[in-house]
Amino acid sequence: VGEARNLIPMDPNGLSDPYVKLKLIPDPKNLSKQKTRTVKATLNPVWNEAFIFSLRPGDAERRLSIEVWDWDRTSRNDFMGAMSFGVAELLKGQVDGWFKLLNQEEGEFYNVPVADTDDCGLRPKFELFAIKILKKDVVAQDDDVAGVLVERRVLAMGPRPHFLTHLHSTFQTSDRLYFVMEYVTGGDLMFHIQQLGKFREPHAADLKLDNVLLDAQGHVKITDFGMCKENIYPGDTTRTFCGTPDYIAPEIIAYQPYGKSVDWWSFGVLLYEMLAGQ
Repeated sequence: VGEARNLIPMDPNGLSDPYVKLKLIPDPKNLSKQKTRTVKATLNPVWNEAFIFSLRPGDAERRLSIEVWDWDRTSRNDFMGAMSFGVAELLKGQVDGWFKLLNQEEGEFYNVPVADTDDCGLRPKFELFAIKILKKDVVAQDDDVAGVLVERRVLAMGPRPHFLTHLHSTFQTSDRLYFVMEYVTGGDLMFHIQQLGKFREPHAADLKLDNVLLDAQGHVKITDFGMCKENIYPGDTTRTFCGTPDYIAPEIIAYQPYGKSVDWWSFGVLLYEMLAGQ
């Protein structure tokens, strides 16, 4: 355990007293728990401590949980952030780098690498991105590898329409895929339907297709392209059976050749949902 930077102030003096707690999870009896020393009054602690865990058969399926806590003399210690690594991943090689501190629920299941601006020569730039995370084993079990590759190609294509969600970059770890995407602040249509009940007609007529997001100015952004069919030109048809059940056109269900008309069917269903609120 090396160091941390820019931690959240937890104490009245604007600083924290951070320490790191490590354990193999699941571990209901806390038999594997270890921790670093507490570094007092800092937001940039340096520990540089090493730990050894005795592994048993089957432990490769567990995860190493790493949590940062703020020590408090008079009350309960405060949670600051967490991450975790698959034991199988650590057995393959050393993990060295910076990682984002997540909440406890997220930290139990994954980690999010962060680039070190000092090492890569970049000037710090405060910009928000959305990160879509896919577990490789789930993608393989669902036989969705092709869909993930299609989505990446569609998001990365150029020149692209301004109303498609922009892809910044992609990367992967041994067990997860990461899509770093444009952060769209307006939420999706499902959220707005739940808030409003239904849309007035002037609003509904301006919105397009399924998986529609709204940016801060209310402009449409389309996302989630895993079921896109590539290289379809005017007059071409396909027989691929795919789609969300409530939006699938009759031609698809009947295994008949179809073209772009099925998109208009889905668009009609979406308009009905917005206007009727159901």
